[in-house]
Amino acid sequence: LQPSVTFLAQQGQTYLLRLGRTGLLESPASGSGTFTISGPTGAFCPPNPGPCNPPFDFGVPAHQSNQFNRCADDFVLSQSAPITGLCWWGSYFQFVPPTDGFTVTYWTNAGNRPGNPIATFSMQAGLNVQRIGTSDSDYQDRRIFQYKASHAPVMLQPGQTYWIEVRNFIDGVAWRWQSHDKAGTGNGAVQDPSPGSDWSFTFAIEDLAWCLTLDTSCAVDTNGDGVIDFGDLNNVLDAYNSTCP
Repeated sequence: LQPSVTFLAQQGQTYLLRLGRTGLLESPASGSGTFTISGPTGAFCPPNPGPCNPPFDFGVPAHQSNQFNRCADDFVLSQSAPITGLCWWGSYFQFVPPTDGFTVTYWTNAGNRPGNPIATFSMQAGLNVQRIGTSDSDYQDRRIFQYKASHAPVMLQPGQTYWIEVRNFIDGVAWRWQSHDKAGTGNGAVQDPSPGSDWSFTFAIEDLAWCLTLDTSCAVDTNGDGVIDFGDLNNVLDAYNSTCP
């Protein structure tokens, strides 16, 4: 007999596994046996060569990015490779909902704020999201969750500034994007209290906690379209005789 059970375990949570009688009226059983605990291997958000701002100080504020507000952080790619996903950290103010409604949007740069949308993915259209609870709490003692998402490749040019926006549309819950570090190792992010506007009402906030996933498995596919052709060759020729940063 080799019974098994599967359940979702939360990071940082203590569990008690009891084997044997289910009550006190059964006769005690004798003998010996073994059991094995197994689960997924590897880091939830594996290391990758993309830009990354993991949270360093959980005591810094988290910022609402939901149906009422939106936040975005800027980044620059150091190499030519398609973005295929990301990881980020956040918390829920009222309660933890059973499901999320995340939307991820990549934007061009318009000075100190996002400009025009490049690509948008939602959990209803092309965004595959997983979440796990951590053992950490935010500045208001709300449990911090880590998220991992994949989406269709997005090809952006290295050396240029872009913005990434993450929002969670859940009724009755104010989701908040965790900050990276109060001191900041970057140049900050922005929050927009008028999501229907053109980001003209933004104000500066701390850098946010996120990491991008790049697909570097085919470096010669310079435009990320899955085909090696003259388009890739033209990109190489454009960079001929230049120096790598």
